[in-house]
Amino acid sequence: MRAVQMTGSDIKSSDIKVLVVLPSAGQGGGIERYASAVSVSLGRIGCTVDEIALRRLGSRPVRAKGALVLAVLRHVWRNRPAQVLIMHPGLLPVALMLAIVCRPARICLFFYGSDIWSGCSWWQNWTIRSWKSLQLVTISSFSAGALSMITRVPVIIRPALTPQWHDVLTAAACAPSERNIDLLTVFRLGEWSTKGGPAYLEAVRGLRERRPVTAAAAGRGPVLEHVRRDCELAGVDLLVDVSDEELASLYGRTKVLVLATVLATGPDASGEGFGIVLIEAQAAGCSVVAPTGSGSSDAFIPGLTGEQCREGTELIDIIDRLLAQDRSGAAQGLVDRQFSAARLDQDLRRLLGLH
Repeated sequence: MRAVQMTGSDIKSSDIKVLVVLPSAGQGGGIERYASAVSVSLGRIGCTVDEIALRRLGSRPVRAKGALVLAVLRHVWRNRPAQVLIMHPGLLPVALMLAIVCRPARICLFFYGSDIWSGCSWWQNWTIRSWKSLQLVTISSFSAGALSMITRVPVIIRPALTPQWHDVLTAAACAPSERNIDLLTVFRLGEWSTKGGPAYLEAVRGLRERRPVTAAAAGRGPVLEHVRRDCELAGVDLLVDVSDEELASLYGRTKVLVLATVLATGPDASGEGFGIVLIEAQAAGCSVVAPTGSGSSDAFIPGLTGEQCREGTELIDIIDRLLAQDRSGAAQGLVDRQFSAARLDQDLRRLLGLH
């Protein structure tokens, strides 16, 4: 559990306690980036913030969730937070136990991406529809539309970069002439197929029929052997378990970031609720290619800082156009305007009823 406390000089309610319940810690990915920015923002606007994360216990998910429920109940009973933010709908049982046993003043349930595409189970759907005081929150307008078709309309809290991470990314940005990586893709490498790894390699091969291209793929492991082999055959540098500093350097030396996530529903659902790597890359001056049919449409300005495209020849053509132009200034300006810490602070004040 990590505690964060910062007091804003213009906030009178600095004694408000907020508990943030996380689906994971230290595994990387957009959900953890999003949750981290939310926690830091809550501290900045004057709240006392505690975090409790689900700890993976090998092949015993039921035991892990049981331990999480007990830890959360113990914390809420002792500390009496006014607000509890549940950062994934898979943790809905935690919210239910809280409502029954401790009855905190307010509970917010956050939806991100594939948790929406896979749909809710019948009992989740019934619970959310019936629980009128449960505040639903999601990350993009696309996700809000998808969620409203399943349950009801949520509040949208768009992501932001923490000020520290934003400063690291902007400091890493190289001049256009010094960017020596043409293409980069970043995601959890264990999700290679659903995150668009095969389409990315195909695009690299297609571009090399037109011009010399340097390309890399980076993210947290594990990595299957066939992925290593495919990257080697395609001439793509595979960088596993890179640190944040290394990732910032990669962004800063890259011309175009490609995120080609596949949108699918059902048991093997996949999709991007937003694609936080897109704003990270733009903060470092990259142009971006985002997947279609996802919340990523909120993450860039079409025709100015990036494009949206599925795969195949169209993807190759779009990357070719982006490589021919420097859009670093526009990309960084977009992040400064729309994904600032100040904007997230304002959104969270409204969500929690702080004025």
